[in-house]
Amino acid sequence: MLKAVLFDMDGVLIDTEPEYRKQEKILMASIGIELSRQDNGAYVGVHPLEMWKDLKKKYGFAEDPHVLAKAEADNMDEYYANGVLCLIKPSIAYLISCADSGLKIAVATSTEKKNAEKVVARLGLGRYVQAISTSCMAGRSKPAPDIFLLAAKLLDVDTGECVVIEDAKNGVTAAKCAGMKVIGLKRPGNNQDISSADMVVASLGGISVDTLHELF
Repeated sequence: MLKAVLFDMDGVLIDTEPEYRKQEKILMASIGIELSRQDNGAYVGVHPLEMWKDLKKKYGFAEDPHVLAKAEADNMDEYYANGVLCLIKPSIAYLISCADSGLKIAVATSTEKKNAEKVVARLGLGRYVQAISTSCMAGRSKPAPDIFLLAAKLLDVDTGECVVIEDAKNGVTAAKCAGMKVIGLKRPGNNQDISSADMVVASLGGISVDTLHELF
């Protein structure tokens, strides 16, 4: 029985991928590396520190991954607080519809907790979102299931009573590892392989809340 819906934030509620790529491109150029779009795609949904650690293993640059991750985080902190957020309006409306139908709602994201809280507040979703789960709270980043397991715990529901809304391969993998149903959101320009999701849609505006219940 469905009791809760867990929404990823970046790429589901707001489109932050261009801003992340912009910040990472600047930092990568400063240390003499450049990634293809495909290579960059492998890190979508992954905490930045884990990305920089992995890149250091691959490229052997001298810079400390913690310093690079901190620089990226500082820039993104400013963006989440004051930048122009690109809203994914059908997803925001869908979150509200799910909450109004009596389902519990969590935002489950690799982003820092303070940034998730800023976005929830800026979008006016505070009264609908009962929990926020992030990698810094849960432990491991996606594709590990920790973020979603913590979200279920915070909402006091079983993992088998949750549906996750995700746009990235790492997120879908994490949700499936957590034993949850997954709706994959594949908006135009999304080159992520999310075919392992239980259902893939181009917009949450195209499905009803009843569709989630039908997965069970």
